[in-house]
Amino acid sequence: MLTSLTAVAIIILAVEAMLCLAIPLALTIGLAYLLVRTRQFLPPKLQLVRLQARRLNDGVNQTGHAITGSLASAEAKVAQAEAMGRTLFNLPKKD
Repeated sequence: MLTSLTAVAIIILAVEAMLCLAIPLALTIGLAYLLVRTRQFLPPKLQLVRLQARRLNDGVNQTGHAITGSLASAEAKVAQAEAMGRTLFNLPKKD
């Protein structure tokens, strides 16, 4: 059984841990809120920079999808050819 002094110490430590987690969480939420709310008040130059960054990000995503799509189709064709070869020549599957 816990003594009363041990229980009090555990409660104090739990409160301190919650504060250590709550303060950074509150700061992060506040910063995110400010960034979202002030985005509409940005000068036109910064809005243009933000738009260009979004276009660049979209281009990078499209390029990544194109590259991974071609690699995936090539790998699928190789697997299909191996399966066809095993079927034709009745070979055991490689591990």
